[in-house]
Amino acid sequence: MICPSCKSALADELRYCLHCGQYLGEPDETTRVIPPRFVPKTKVNVAVPRFETVEKGSEPWALGTGALVIGAVIVLIIGGVITLALIEWGSQSTETRNTNRPIASYTQSPTRPPTPTPTPIPTQPTIANTPQGQPSFEQPAPPQSSRETIVDSTFPVGPRAYQSYSFVVAANRIGNLTGTFSATGGRNDIDAWVIDASQMANFANGHSTYFYYHSDYVSYGEIKLRLKPGSYYLIFSNKAALLTNKVVEAHVYLN
Repeated sequence: MICPSCKSALADELRYCLHCGQYLGEPDETTRVIPPRFVPKTKVNVAVPRFETVEKGSEPWALGTGALVIGAVIVLIIGGVITLALIEWGSQSTETRNTNRPIASYTQSPTRPPTPTPTPIPTQPTIANTPQGQPSFEQPAPPQSSRETIVDSTFPVGPRAYQSYSFVVAANRIGNLTGTFSATGGRNDIDAWVIDASQMANFANGHSTYFYYHSDYVSYGEIKLRLKPGSYYLIFSNKAALLTNKVVEAHVYLN
């Protein structure tokens, strides 16, 4: 059937068009197809397996069982002979390698005479005459240590603040500034500086500062500097922290 409205092909038993909904009228009784109301039964032939009885001893492979056993025994014998040959060859190779190995010779190194130990010379006290003419004995003064402590303590540094220590390298000498520092609190970091005294105003005002040492914010740092004569500052800065106090442990010395 053809729909008179949208020209679509339709089945003859439809009363309305599936595409445009046009009413098609009642189906023609002579062309109506009535589906079967039952499914005819069909006979299905199923193949039934057949079984055959085979008499014992009539299998074709049973006749070769003895040959298989004999072959297995021969293979085992050949494998044993090869294994023994390999073991004997390995032992001969080891003996040959041990025989051809050169014997190491050891030469005793000449002994050096012992180095004489210098005999310490005792320091004699200096004899000085007093105004009364009586001799008095003066002990030599112990050598003085040239190490100067810059900081050797634990101290707090508040937020947006810094702690500074000034020191001087005397004229006609080179100062060796050495030490370590560590920080706890907040992010466990502190910013350490070593600057010239002339740069202190720039640092305090947040300007660009020339420095001899700058650790940036670290939890632990080590200082090793050689400084010419002059005035310097060792600074521990916490300017980047807005609310957090830092506790710094520092041990720095000038030699």
